[in-house]
Amino acid sequence: MKLGIDLKELQNGNSVRGIGEVTKQVTSRLIPLLLANKFVEEISLYIYPNEATDVIALLNVSSDPRIAVKYFDPELNNKSLHAKLKSALHLINEKEIDALDVYLAYSYVGYLPKSANTYLVWYDAITYKLYELDKKYTTRFPFNQLKKYRLLMKLGKAQKKWKMTSQLSKANHLISISEFSKKDLQNTFQKINAPIDVAFLGVSENPAKTSGTKEYKVEVPKKKYLLFLGGTDGRRDVTTLIEQFNKVKQTHVDMQLVLAGKSFENVDAIERQDIKTAILNSPFKDDIITYGYITDEFKQELYQNAFAVVYPTLYEGFGLPVLEAMLAKTLILTYNNSSLPEVGGEHAFYVDNGKQIATKIEEMLQMTPDERQQHIDAAYEYAKQFTWDKTAQRYYDIIMSNKA
Repeated sequence: MKLGIDLKELQNGNSVRGIGEVTKQVTSRLIPLLLANKFVEEISLYIYPNEATDVIALLNVSSDPRIAVKYFDPELNNKSLHAKLKSALHLINEKEIDALDVYLAYSYVGYLPKSANTYLVWYDAITYKLYELDKKYTTRFPFNQLKKYRLLMKLGKAQKKWKMTSQLSKANHLISISEFSKKDLQNTFQKINAPIDVAFLGVSENPAKTSGTKEYKVEVPKKKYLLFLGGTDGRRDVTTLIEQFNKVKQTHVDMQLVLAGKSFENVDAIERQDIKTAILNSPFKDDIITYGYITDEFKQELYQNAFAVVYPTLYEGFGLPVLEAMLAKTLILTYNNSSLPEVGGEHAFYVDNGKQIATKIEEMLQMTPDERQQHIDAAYEYAKQFTWDKTAQRYYDIIMSNKA
């Protein structure tokens, strides 16, 4: 049996997001399981030539003659015009990949084989759902432009659904990261008939090496702080979080808010105008701290020293920060929607909407030290059940049970 694994998610913007984490953690554990199977003849790891060594090093897999590193643009050194166009478009040697017995892709974006037994990982429909969630932020458009904007949104949504359906239809098997995500896929893309298996994600107490992060030579805040880690797309209710932080500050003057992620390098770099305005207009803006890309080690420090992690998301396929916070032994407050109750169970604090954040934080502040510790300990034991070893084993079992 010959297998191919698509590793491009470790070389693009997803390398420091959830998709990159899944690609890295699952692949590094799946390869040893595959190599232990005597029927596995070859494992081809497909990457782009740029930073090839760094990508393979991230996997921390021992060398084996059955492992082959291959490139998505094999004609890179060919000087013909056709070859240059193929290289520019990042096209791949389709015949070679189509001949594989199994192909594992961690994203529906990019080439998917026409004949190989393709396993495609499904996270969520956020790139489609954003067309709905983004309606909340149409206030940034002048009134006379709203009609045009809404028409473009409607057309964009239809086009995105068509593209996603086209790609998903090429998969022989889909691996969903949660039961919610599986049902959401079935409800959103009714034409998809491939079988869908669920493999929960894992978390680790030991930060893994990540490429592209920035080294910070600063310490975590000395004051008590709330922590948000993530992006600024339409599903992240960061503006409401800032407004609720302002309320908390009225009675807890020493509290700070830390915002970390690619979009928070500094306030001027924040692309969403409503978030930027909320920070600049906050009477407590000096206590709102922003960080951009950070190392996993510094992220761990931020988790461990936070009073609570607040994850205000309107839609989620899984919600790794929920378990990461629990494993770092801090409290987690999130929204009661999508996959979050499935992942957080009884050990996360929930609100039905962002306007309840300040009240819930106040309740958490009123907990006695013993109550807080008991909650943290129980959540920690719960989160330890979600391991990347279990995730990789689940992938292996799914592939081996459907390989024919």
